[in-house]
Amino acid sequence: MTKLLTQSEAADVLQLTPRQVLRLANRGELPSVVFPNKEIRFDAVDLARFVKSHKRPLPQGVPQ
Repeated sequence: MTKLLTQSEAADVLQLTPRQVLRLANRGELPSVVFPNKEIRFDAVDLARFVKSHKRPLPQGVPQ
């Protein structure tokens, strides 16, 4: 089992605010684990998949 990250830790990984991470999770765009006491956690593997699925190629003419 992988280590589950807190909202703040996930925000650090994604370079977002904790509030933005929560918004993504609430909209179902970012997978999360919600415990019976309403605590929310994020799997690092899911965060990596989220980043990979949102990558876009650089526009033509942009220096690399």
